[in-house]
Amino acid sequence: MPLRRSPLVTIVAVATLATCTLLSTQPTASASQEETMQPTEQPAPSEQAADSAEEKPPADPCASPEHHQFDFWIGNWEVRDPDGKPAGTNDVTTLYGGCILQEHWQGAKGSVGTSFNLYDAPRGVWHQTWVDGEAGLLVLEGGLEGKDMVLRGHRPSHQDPSVEVLHEIRWTPLADGRVRQHWQVSKDEGATWTTVFDGYYSRKSP
Repeated sequence: MPLRRSPLVTIVAVATLATCTLLSTQPTASASQEETMQPTEQPAPSEQAADSAEEKPPADPCASPEHHQFDFWIGNWEVRDPDGKPAGTNDVTTLYGGCILQEHWQGAKGSVGTSFNLYDAPRGVWHQTWVDGEAGLLVLEGGLEGKDMVLRGHRPSHQDPSVEVLHEIRWTPLADGRVRQHWQVSKDEGATWTTVFDGYYSRKSP
C-alpha cells in the first residue's frame, strides 16, 4: 500500500530546501573586506601624551640666563666717539618676549641700519645679522668673553672682494652705566687690527 504524505511534512521539506538554497547563494566576504571591517588600532593613551609633550613648546623658551647675557645693551642711547662728538643714536629693543634684540641705528651723518641678535641655544652661541641703508650685510657670531659680548665674522672686502676680512665687534658694559662698542677689522686673521668704529653709549634722558 503506498504511503500517504502528510501536507505538513511536504511544507516543511519545501521550506528547508528554500533555506539551504538561499544560504548557498549568499556571497562570502573577501579577505580585503574582512580587513576593512577590522577595528582601527588606536594609540595607547601614554603614547598620545608623549606625542603631545614633544609638540608643546616650553612656556618661556628664552628664560635661561644665557638668553639675557646681552640685556645690558637694551635701551635708547645717544652714541658719541672717544672725543665726545655725536656719532648717532641707537634704540635697542626686544621682540617676542625678549628672545630677540633689535637695534635701530641712526648715524649722525645720515647712515641707517638695524640688526637682529639672538642666543642660539642648540649651538650655544650668540648670533647677529646686520643690514643697513647701503645694502650692507654682516653676519657675526660669538658670546661672552668675561663681561664683554664679542661677535666675529668674515666678509669679503668692499674694495677688493678677493680679500677676506675678519670683523670683530666688542660691547663692554662700563661701571658708570655706559656701554662701549668697539668694531675692528683685520685682513691677516687677527695679526693686526684697524678700528672701524669706537662709540660710547649713554642712555637718553627720559
